[in-house]
Amino acid sequence: MTGDWECQCTAPWTGTSVVMDSAECSLDECDGNTVCSDAATPQTCVEPDTTVEGDWVCGCTSPYIGSQRAGAATCRVDECRVTTVCEDAGQTCFDPNDAMTGDWECQCTAPWTGTSVVMDSAECSLDECDGNTVCSDA
Repeated sequence: MTGDWECQCTAPWTGTSVVMDSAECSLDECDGNTVCSDAATPQTCVEPDTTVEGDWVCGCTSPYIGSQRAGAATCRVDECRVTTVCEDAGQTCFDPNDAMTGDWECQCTAPWTGTSVVMDSAECSLDECDGNTVCSDA
């Protein structure tokens, strides 16, 4: 019988066979892939485009940051994402090296000034006379 041929997806691609036309195939490279889940730091696998092979990505989960295409990511931690000490004090958190732990610091926010403190709220003060010309103009 003519006109009964069909295209089928070949493994590992899956999809719907189509009579007398190309099959609609896709590939979810995260399905059954344990590279991300077996990594030393928590990671998830993301398949951005099921029509492209080799584009899967391991992404670090919070508080870790980082990603890697087609492999386990090297994850770093931004400690400012996990502490609220600075925010609770009305200050800004700064993590100078996300590959290192225990180095985050709180910094004063303008108009407050002061000394940053590692792993604690900063020692800030407000000099309301600084830049204020009300008294000198009187």
